[in-house]
Amino acid sequence: MQLKPDNQSDNETTPAPLLIAGASGTLGRALSHLCQVRGLPAVALSRAELDIANPDSVAQALDAHRPWAVVNAAGYVRVDEAESDEERCFRENATGPAVLAAACAQRELPFLTFSSDLVFDGQQEGPYTESSVPNPLNVYGRSKHAAEQRVLAVHPAALVV
Repeated sequence: MQLKPDNQSDNETTPAPLLIAGASGTLGRALSHLCQVRGLPAVALSRAELDIANPDSVAQALDAHRPWAVVNAAGYVRVDEAESDEERCFRENATGPAVLAAACAQRELPFLTFSSDLVFDGQQEGPYTESSVPNPLNVYGRSKHAAEQRVLAVHPAALVV
């Protein structure tokens, strides 16, 4: 028995892909490679192909590719530079994931996005867990914490890793 995404009918020959935002980043490339190795249909889109913070761009990509799920591997990753580029950091790390999540929720698509250990201040003794209280100390950490909150507010079923 072969499992197929919910949006693939029995008479379709091409399965619906997994959509990966952030094709040119380290995580996006790794996820694309894993899909290829495992034979999972995937389409990875670069920032030029998908502006995750632009609702029209997101809608166009989702309508064009009709994925069965979306993984957000895009984002602003320059932690030190974020201190002087807060607006762009928040656009790419908080607004973008929330826009993607909202579009996925509207289409009832599973959504996965990534956070960071920088949402914590490093003061807790022992490992951090889902119930640990976030206390980011920098712009990057605050942007990732905002993403967690915004994503789950618009798509409660989303997975934030």
